[in-house]
Amino acid sequence: MLASVSTTIGISKLKTVLMREIDSLLARAGFSRVRDRFYGDLYCREGDGVRHGISLGASMYLPGVLQGVVEGISVRFHDVEALVARIEDPHPLTDAKALRARSTLYVRISESDPAVRKLLRSWGGTAAKVWLVRSYEEVAHIASEMAAFTLEHGEPILATLSDRNRALEILSRDDEEARTYSGPDEARAMRAIVLALLLHGESSARQLSNVKLGRMRGDAVDALRRAVERLFELGVALQ
Repeated sequence: MLASVSTTIGISKLKTVLMREIDSLLARAGFSRVRDRFYGDLYCREGDGVRHGISLGASMYLPGVLQGVVEGISVRFHDVEALVARIEDPHPLTDAKALRARSTLYVRISESDPAVRKLLRSWGGTAAKVWLVRSYEEVAHIASEMAAFTLEHGEPILATLSDRNRALEILSRDDEEARTYSGPDEARAMRAIVLALLLHGESSARQLSNVKLGRMRGDAVDALRRAVERLFELGVALQ
């Protein structure tokens, strides 16, 4: 029992040192870590109405061994998420903290070559890139590798997904690839319709809403219809 407690404390300290080193490296690219016990750590960088996010963390792999993982990249359009929060059906578990944690698009990073070549492809069934840390002497090198990997593969994704027209194209689809970026279907539909409204006006948003409603099934149809009605009742017609 004492050995187990000692191992846990040792891993906790090793994680703290690793994450602080990564904090320093990603800060050079404008990212700062937001810690949350429920949602996990997220490295955030604020831009013009957009938040770039990097999901990166570390946990015990084996006794005495820490594993570091770069999980994914996210983009949040603040105006889109604010409108979605106003038009969706209320839920008792959706509080202000949950709303702030939302992203508009999310991409998991895979170490497979096809996923790297096709930067906008999500999780393809291959293992995520993992680093194993066994001692404090390895921390600086591994932290450097993790940060470099994150920025090399993440920055092109962030640049592409921050293009609102590209984001709208993804959100407007309902194929399997689109579902890896944002789901479930009705949530993705709300974001697409709101973004169409903000980018191209009410006519475009109404046209897309008709297409999306035609694709929905089950309870999702009514949930999306109520959201669409609330959206246009707001009288928001930003050009």
